[in-house]
Formats: sequence, structure tokens, C-alpha cells
Amino acid sequence: MRIGLIALIALVLVTTSGCVTSSWEQYPHSLYSVLKDENQQTILAHHALLGQLLEEARQNGWKPPAGIATEYAYYSVKVGRPELVEESLQVELLSYPESEAFLNVVREFLPAVEVVPLEPSEGALQ
Repeated sequence: MRIGLIALIALVLVTTSGCVTSSWEQYPHSLYSVLKDENQQTILAHHALLGQLLEEARQNGWKPPAGIATEYAYYSVKVGRPELVEESLQVELLSYPESEAFLNVVREFLPAVEVVPLEPSEGALQ
């Protein structure tokens, strides 16, 4: 009886665990896609995912993984949303004060980032 119960619990866990994917699980694939083929679609999708990751961390009171807020700042420039940059860099600095020197270099580098022209059909970014 006990073996049957354990098998049933294991079966339920295995079948239901594959149904839910968090934003964190999507990150490696999204980053690979944008690095492999940097185009408007992959850049916008990766920027949106990074925003989700930061929002998820904020809502749950988590510290975002190191570099995620800085990466969001970089892709914010690429998609033409420079107003999001400083807030993102502040999140990184508050989460990782030891990154201050690196963030100063990033601040100097960001104005040189090429903005990806958006197609009129893309509409407003979120």
C-alpha cells in the first residue's frame, strides 16, 4: 500500500511539474536566441522577459540575480526605452553594491548602444 502511494505521488509530481514554466526557466533559451540571432523579435522578447524577471523578483521580495537589472538596462536602450535605464541600474546597485565600479563603466557604454529600429506594426512597447 505504501509503495503504491509513493508511486502515485511521484507520478503526480512528474506529470504536473512539466506543465508550469517560470520566467527564470525561460531565461537561458531567451538569451541564447537573442545572442544567436539578434533581430527585432528576439530583442523585444528578451527585453520583455527580463522585465518579467525583475517584476517577479520585486513582487516576491527577492534580490534579482546579479546582472539581470544591468542586462535589462542594456536591452532597454536597444529597444528605445532609455527612461528605464537609470532605475534598472539603481536596482542592480542596491542589490549588489560591489558592482558600483562596473555600473559606472556601463553608464559610459550605454549611449553607444545601437537602437533597434521598430517596425510600425510593433506598436507601443510595454
